[in-house]
Amino acid sequence: GFSPYSVYGIGQMHQGGTAWNRGMGGIGIAARNRRFINILNPASVTARDTLSFMTDLGVTTKFSLFTQDSKKAPNVTMNIEDFVMSFPLWNHTAMMVGINPLSDVGYKITSSKIDLYTTQNTFTSAGNGGIYQVFAAFGGTLWNRLSLGVQGMYVFGNVNKSATQSYADETYRTYHSGDSLQVNNLGVKFGLQYEQPLSTTSFLTLGATYRLSTSMNGHHIQS
Repeated sequence: GFSPYSVYGIGQMHQGGTAWNRGMGGIGIAARNRRFINILNPASVTARDTLSFMTDLGVTTKFSLFTQDSKKAPNVTMNIEDFVMSFPLWNHTAMMVGINPLSDVGYKITSSKIDLYTTQNTFTSAGNGGIYQVFAAFGGTLWNRLSLGVQGMYVFGNVNKSATQSYADETYRTYHSGDSLQVNNLGVKFGLQYEQPLSTTSFLTLGATYRLSTSMNGHHIQS
């Protein structure tokens, strides 16, 4: 990642979803399509051909330009956004497994000034890392209209941050501090979708998801 806003917390959060979801502004809770995988609602896994095996791999490239007064910071990043596989099971049931990022950290901020003793000192703050999610979802359809799904996920990753104070005068000692946060936890999300035909060519879909609240486990290392 590359963003000064990722200095906060566990970093800058990802929008989530596959390229199909992001191409429609991030919607997907009530979206169903036989040709695309929707990872925003586990109940949507049942919207598929019962004989097909589907795979989705998403890659993004982003150009960023941050400006402040006369200072400019351009950067180009490329990341894998998701890798998902979906396959049918039996009797209107299906499953999907995959991995996708939840947040990323990437920044380096440098500030220089002259102190009271006319010595130039430079302060540098930097960070990198990210949080990822591995998930498996199972869904089934009842009465050809109501689809229910449940998704289990394992969240893991690490965030590294450091701060350095250095001086042009070598008689001053350079100060450095840093910390690494390793996080992990298990989570569960439930989803449902209901399809109501309106005519031979149109229908109304209602969707909802609910994720159980869980505490994030972590291990903090300070240097």
